[in-house]
Amino acid sequence: MLFLFAIGHLQAQDYKISFAGTGASATVGTVKVENLTQNKSAILNGSEVLHLVSTSTGVEPLLDVERTIRIYPNPMTDVSQIDFGAIATGLSTIELYDMSGKRIGISQKILPIGTHFFQICGLGSGIFTIKVNSQAYNYTGKLVSNRTAKTDAKISYLGTNSISIEAKRLKSAITEKLMQYNLGDRLKITGKSGNYSTIVMEVPTQDKIISFNFVACSDVDGNNYPVVQIGTQVWMAENLKSTKYNDGTAIPNVSDPSAWAALITPGYCNFNNIASTETIPTFGRLYNWFAINTEKLAPIGWHVPTVEQWETFINYLGGITVAGSKMKETGTNNWAAPNTGAIDEKGFTALPGGGRYQYTAEFKSLGTIAGFWSSTTTAYYEPNKARVCFLYFDSNRIDVGSYYKQNGYSVRCIKD
Repeated sequence: MLFLFAIGHLQAQDYKISFAGTGASATVGTVKVENLTQNKSAILNGSEVLHLVSTSTGVEPLLDVERTIRIYPNPMTDVSQIDFGAIATGLSTIELYDMSGKRIGISQKILPIGTHFFQICGLGSGIFTIKVNSQAYNYTGKLVSNRTAKTDAKISYLGTNSISIEAKRLKSAITEKLMQYNLGDRLKITGKSGNYSTIVMEVPTQDKIISFNFVACSDVDGNNYPVVQIGTQVWMAENLKSTKYNDGTAIPNVSDPSAWAALITPGYCNFNNIASTETIPTFGRLYNWFAINTEKLAPIGWHVPTVEQWETFINYLGGITVAGSKMKETGTNNWAAPNTGAIDEKGFTALPGGGRYQYTAEFKSLGTIAGFWSSTTTAYYEPNKARVCFLYFDSNRIDVGSYYKQNGYSVRCIKD
């Protein structure tokens, strides 16, 4: 009984996730799956199924493994049958492995193109891995046996359903990709369809279909931004990169330190005035508040959030003392160590673009601080300041303060 309970527990961590599109597109082109807990990722076609397999079985599943194999009944008692499609004539090897990774059975046969059937028997209780290998195809699957008695494992060929099937037709069948998963792992799943990109965060506990609500979020420069719904709000999930307003007119690029320090009109700059791929694709550009006040900075259908909208977001995440950790991108690729508490809980993926400051026009804090403008000015007694949100590499906090409008900070937009 204890063993059967363990089998049930392991099966409960073996889930299949498929994908669908809604909104601006019903088609899912590609899906990127990032296991933020294990720091592993895989890329799938939108028609493929993500098969999450527990690592606690002792079998190490591989990323990006294509599967078109059926196993039935599963779980088995005395015998089970598998079938798969051979997409080319040649030698095929069917192998059976126990939970320790030890091979306990093997069968080899030259198979013509078509669907082939094998029978498996002689297994005791446990979880077993079946691998089918040839030069043209590779399949894998898991089989659970509830049989208490154990004899020698045996793999027998049953025959073929001899139908003429072209290889390309078999290749077009729905396939699966395996990914290591332990119960409680947080997955960041990004679906793309043309210019649309939507993020969904999941901690799977069952088979399900994930639906990406595709929403247009593109600037005049042609940058296409991923979006994520968090509570009732829909946010841009990258820092703004645009060099133009949404009416197509150019935003002044102010690189000269003296000019930046004295600026009381709209402007943007690249960190350290480097107009290259070093920082812009990841961290975006820095804008002063006067550019935000034009109400033309965000893509059409979007706007720079008010401080009240930022506060709604922060409260949804649990308040200022913890919201920073839940917003920050995980790891230390873009944030400096230790990147305290970062879990990117909802997929906002805050990035530390640093800032440029009024009096000296110095660039500071790339990799250590994320500063995000709001569209809200401060009270009448500080007309030269506006509200800004700050996150830090060494803290769980997010702070909301008032800073000079001439400063340059990052921008995240929110859907109208």
